[in-house]
Amino acid sequence: MKHLTLYAVVLSIAASSCEKEGLSGLKQSAFNQAFEAKINEKVLIKNQDQALTLQISSIIDNRCPVHIEPCEDEGNCSTRVKITNGNNSWTETVLTIGNSNEEQKDAISVILDGKAYEISLNGVNPKPSVNSSQDKAAGFTVKPGLEKQPDLEIF
Repeated sequence: MKHLTLYAVVLSIAASSCEKEGLSGLKQSAFNQAFEAKINEKVLIKNQDQALTLQISSIIDNRCPVHIEPCEDEGNCSTRVKITNGNNSWTETVLTIGNSNEEQKDAISVILDGKAYEISLNGVNPKPSVNSSQDKAAGFTVKPGLEKQPDLEIF
């Protein structure tokens, strides 16, 4: 009986370490806190009640290169992200910013398992330049999920 109990404990520890392994080594942030991520980098965003991962699938940057003026087509920068919750529910969306020198942001609300989250793209750097081979990084802020209220009909 001791061997059976010990075997059950070992299996339990192994199973819990496998679950954590998927999240270990991830860059971490908190809800309402700005963070940066590169293509294919997963970021764990969490608080005491909930957790999401955000992963950039692609960045397509067609903004005018720095120091090229005049620029006929200012272009834009699109960032495709995948957002996954703890239940493995996920969605993908594209956020796009322009080429203005002013602060650029795009935000979208997503719903996963009845909770709404606001995902904000706060910028993508570096801006294109003629001889740049630097990896792109996008800045984000994620506002925590709220229970989605059912739509009310007014008669």
